[in-house]
Amino acid sequence: MKYGVDELAADIYKGGYDCFSIGKSEMGRDILAVKIGAGSVPLLVVGAHHGREAVSSWFILRELERISLPQNITLYAVPMLNPDGVMIANTADGTWKANARGVDLNRNYPCLFFYKASAKRPCSEGFKGYYPLSEKETSAMAEFTKKIAPAAALSFHAKGEEIYFADENTPEVFTQSKRLAEELSLRSGYRLNEVSKNPEIYAAGYENWFRERFKKPCLLIELTPYNMSPYAYSFEEWENMTAAASGIIGAFAELFNEKW
Repeated sequence: MKYGVDELAADIYKGGYDCFSIGKSEMGRDILAVKIGAGSVPLLVVGAHHGREAVSSWFILRELERISLPQNITLYAVPMLNPDGVMIANTADGTWKANARGVDLNRNYPCLFFYKASAKRPCSEGFKGYYPLSEKETSAMAEFTKKIAPAAALSFHAKGEEIYFADENTPEVFTQSKRLAEELSLRSGYRLNEVSKNPEIYAAGYENWFRERFKKPCLLIELTPYNMSPYAYSFEEWENMTAAASGIIGAFAELFNEKW
């Protein structure tokens, strides 16, 4: 089985969530979002910046099924930011990360963009685009994030079982980001990464832009164990491969209920 746009829509429908579109992909697919709760503190989670990482979309929906949200929290989720890329990975090229225009969406945000290393032309991974927010998907995500102004965000990827929480560009967010990352690391067993120091590597990601723009925490969480293969684990393995992180979104919400 493959997990794609239709499976995501079915899971949202089954959950009965408040669902809406934040925009269209390059190929005209809706970029779906869901909203849970009506509290005064908005939080945000996003998955599938990369086509071959649909496990992050599936994981977010599984988390929403069992979450018990504190009353003061409103949780927004954009489970599949790159629906075109997911469909390409599922049907044509299992290694595909980019969107339909060959742009790596997590290299396309306006945070030190011109320092970011990049492939020279559109391809399945590594091309940052010709200018920041050149893509419909990243533009929609940036506008939606600004609209809801979250207190914090999580961006789910695969693979690695690790948490990226800080870069040298935003030292003012370091203390709060590290505290959040340490709590979620304790919950999941995921390794904390070192502070990112080289903008050729870390720049232009959603998490870097979020921290720079809002001066608030945004963690990148790599689901599933690392291996050298560019292919995703099979759908049948996902439950086991993400078991350590089970409950992490609920823990995220509880922390902002209790400590922030």
